[in-house]
Amino acid sequence: IKTEKPSYLGVVFDTPKKTHRHIEYSEYKAHRDAMPEGISIALPYIKKILHAFQIPILFLDGFEADDVIGTLAKQAEDKGWETYMMTPDKDFAQLVTSKTFMYRPGIRSNPNEIWDINRVCEKFDIDNVLQVIDFLGMVGDAADNIPGIAGVGPKTASRLLRKYGSIENIYNSIDQIEGKLKSKILDSKSDAFLSKKLATITTDVPIILEKKKLALSKPDLDLLKFLFEELEFKRIFERINSAFGLVENQNFPNSGQLDMFKVSPILKSTIKKKGIVISNITSLQKYVSKLFNNKLVGLFILHHNSNPVGLSISESSNKISYVLFNNKVNLESSLSVLKPILQSDDIEKIFFDSKLFIKILLEKNIKIKGKVFDIVIADYLINPDTNRTLLGMIQKHDIPTINFELLNLNNEEDISDYLIEAASVLIVLKKLLSDIIEAARLEKLLYNVELPLVKVLLSMENNGISINKNSLLTYSESLTKKISSLEKNIFSAAEIEFNIASPKQLGDVLFNKMKLSEKPKKTKSGQFSTSESELLKLKGTHHIIDDILLFRTYQKLLTTYVNALPLLINPHDKKIHTTFNQTVTNTGRLSSSNPNLQNIPIRKNAGKDVRKAFIPSSSNHILMSADYSQIELRLIAELSNETNMIEAFLNNNDIHASTASRVFKVALDKVSNDMRSSAKVVNFGIIYGVSAFGLSEQTTLNRKEAASLIKTYFETYPKLKDFIESQIEFAREHGYVKTILGRKRYLRNINSRNSFIRSHDERNAVNMPIQGSAADIIKLAMININNQLDRQNLKSKMVLQVHDELVFDVWKPEKDIISEIVKSNMENVYPTTVPLKVDVGFGENWLEAH
Repeated sequence: IKTEKPSYLGVVFDTPKKTHRHIEYSEYKAHRDAMPEGISIALPYIKKILHAFQIPILFLDGFEADDVIGTLAKQAEDKGWETYMMTPDKDFAQLVTSKTFMYRPGIRSNPNEIWDINRVCEKFDIDNVLQVIDFLGMVGDAADNIPGIAGVGPKTASRLLRKYGSIENIYNSIDQIEGKLKSKILDSKSDAFLSKKLATITTDVPIILEKKKLALSKPDLDLLKFLFEELEFKRIFERINSAFGLVENQNFPNSGQLDMFKVSPILKSTIKKKGIVISNITSLQKYVSKLFNNKLVGLFILHHNSNPVGLSISESSNKISYVLFNNKVNLESSLSVLKPILQSDDIEKIFFDSKLFIKILLEKNIKIKGKVFDIVIADYLINPDTNRTLLGMIQKHDIPTINFELLNLNNEEDISDYLIEAASVLIVLKKLLSDIIEAARLEKLLYNVELPLVKVLLSMENNGISINKNSLLTYSESLTKKISSLEKNIFSAAEIEFNIASPKQLGDVLFNKMKLSEKPKKTKSGQFSTSESELLKLKGTHHIIDDILLFRTYQKLLTTYVNALPLLINPHDKKIHTTFNQTVTNTGRLSSSNPNLQNIPIRKNAGKDVRKAFIPSSSNHILMSADYSQIELRLIAELSNETNMIEAFLNNNDIHASTASRVFKVALDKVSNDMRSSAKVVNFGIIYGVSAFGLSEQTTLNRKEAASLIKTYFETYPKLKDFIESQIEFAREHGYVKTILGRKRYLRNINSRNSFIRSHDERNAVNMPIQGSAADIIKLAMININNQLDRQNLKSKMVLQVHDELVFDVWKPEKDIISEIVKSNMENVYPTTVPLKVDVGFGENWLEAH
C-alpha cells in the first residue's frame, strides 16, 4: 500500500474443501505436514486485520487460491487493467502477460521483484511464458507431491523445451532423444501429462471481478487500534496514518469514544441507550432518595481534557440517570448528594476502576464504605494475561484514559451518549463477571484480597516518599563523568568513534572490525545481536566488553532514575508519588509506574546509590524496610513438601550451603564459596527451568558438570521433581495453574505441538504458582498491616512495596511497635509448615534500611 499505492486490492485464501486436483490425484499435497501452529493461530488475526483495513477476502469452495487469482487476473486483463499477483510462488509465472505481472515480495535483505514476460523467460530459461506449465510438469513439485518426469531437472527441462517447445512435442519427437534420458521420459509419460495438468492454473473459476468491492479505501481506525493494542503492534498504527494520509486520531492509543469499552455485539444488544437527565441539585436529591431501595448502583465520572464533564448512575442496564455539569450542578455538589449512597453498607457500588473513583472521593473528603465491585480487577482475575480477557469485552485491563483524557467529545450529545453507555455497561459486566468469578471460585481472592487492597495502594500513593534531590544531582554529575570516561575508553579500544547506544554500529565495531567472535549471533533483521546476554558471553575476551556493559548500566540509571526522579517530585509536599498497578502482571505481582520502582538494579553497586536517595519525611522519622527472606524458596519447599528442604529451613540453616552440602556430598563446614554459589543458582533457577547451559553460564561449572549437578539436585530433592512434573501435568489437563489463594493463570500453549512454545508454558506452570503465591501473601500482609495501623491510629505510614519488600516511613517513637506489627503480620499472615521469615532494618535512607 505504501510503496505501490494500488487502486484496487484483494486477498485470496484457500478453503478446506477439496479441489479438482485432489479428486483427480489423491496424492496431491498428501505429504505436506500439518499447518504450523504459529500460522494456524495467526490466521484468524490476519483476517481480522484485513477486515479492519477494509480489504476484501476472496475465496471459492472447491478451488485453490491460485485458480481464483488466475481467473481474476485474466478478467482484469480483459478490462485493460494492469494487475500484479503478489506471491513468491513460481507457478504464477505461467499467468504473466503484457498486462499481468508477478510481484515477488523481498525476503530479509533481498528487494521486491517484479517479473514481466522477459524476466519469466530468463528465470526459467525458456522461449515463451506458455512453456512455464510444461516446465513445471516436467520438473514436478515436491511440496505439492507432483511427480513430474523422474530424473529430469530444471536445466534438462529448459533445454528440451527450447528445442521441442512443449511436453506434447517432446513425446511426438521421442525418437530424436537417445540413451537414459529417453528411457526416463518414456517411463514417466503418464506422470508428465498428469503433472502438467495439476500445475496448470485454472482461469475460468465461477467468480466475478467486482471493481467496487476491490477499491482501496481508508481503514477502520477504531478496529485497527483495538487489534493492534491486543497484538502489541506499537508503531504500525503511525505507519498506517502516514500511508493513508490520515490526520485524525493520531494520538493513538489515547483516543476513541464509545468503543473504549469494546463490548461484544451480544452485550451491545442488551444495552438500551436511554437515560434521564438530571439538571439540578434538587432533582438529584430526589433521585438519590429513591436509590436506597437498590442493592447495587453503578457510578461513572467522565473527564474531558482533565475536567469533569458529567456523572452517570445506573440502577440496571436500562435505567440510567446522568448529570451534565453546569453552573447549577458540578462534581463536588453531585458527590455531596451521593455521599449517603457511597457510605451505605447495604448498597454495593460498581466502578470501572475503583482506585481512580475513590481517589476522586478522597480529594472531596468522602470515605467510601460498604461493598465495592471493580470491573477491571474482576476481569483481570478471570484472565490475568493482558489483552486476552475471557469475555472479550474490555479492550485492556488498565485503560488510563477511561475516566480522564477521553478525546473527540464535541458536544453535549456525545457526552450524554457516553455517560449512558458507560453506566449501562457497568451493570451488565458486573453480572457477567460475577458469574464467571463464582464459577472459577475466585470470590475470596476478589473480595478478601484484591478489592481491600485498592484502599491500601491508594493510601500508599497518597503518602508518597521523600527524595533527597541534591543527592541525585550530585550522583548525576558523577555518573555523567563516568559515562564520558567509559566512552573515551571504548573509542580508544575500538580505534573509532561511534554511537555506543546503536546496536547496529556497536555490532559492526565488535564483530566486523574487532572480530571478537567467530560466529556472532544475529537478530531476525540480520544485524549482529548486542544484547546483554550475548555480551556477557564475551566477558574476558576484551576489556571493551566490561566497559560497554558498565556504560549501559550507568546510562540506564542516569536516564531512568537519577535524572528522572527529581522531575517527578510533587511541588506541594516535595515527595514522589508512584502509581501502583494492580492489574498488569500475569502472576498477581504488583507493579509501579512514574517511577517504576521494581526495576532499580539493587544487586549492582551503581543502583544502590539510587535507593540511597529515598529518605524519611522528616528528622522525626526513619525508614524501615521489611523484606521476606527467600520466600519463593520457602514456598517451593512448602508446596512440594520436600522433606530435605523443609528440614533445612526448620533448622534455620543457610539453604544454599545446605543444598551445596547435599549435592556436592561434603560436610556443611566444607562447602566452598563456588559450591554455595552454584547451589544458589540452581535453587533460585529451578522454578524458571534452569538448564545445564544456563547454569554453566552463571557459574564456574562447565556444561557437563552443570548437567551432573542438576541431576544430583533432583536426586537430593525427589519431591521437588515430582512437584514440577505434577504442576505441568495439571496444566496440561486443566489448561491453567493456581496459587495458594486460587489465583489462576491460563496456559493456552501447554499442549502445543511446537516444543519452543510449549516449554515456555511448562516453565510458567511451575513458576507462576510460586511467584503468584508470594504475591498473594504480601498482599494479604499489606491489608492486615494497614488495618492495624488505622485501628491503632498510628502516625507511621506504609509507603512502598517492591516485590517481597515493604517500606515504611516510621515516626521514631513508634519504631518498636511498627517493627512488631509488620514482622508479626508478614510472618503469620498465612499458615505454612515452612516458617516465613522477615528481615527488618532501619536507616536514614532506603539503602541503609534494606
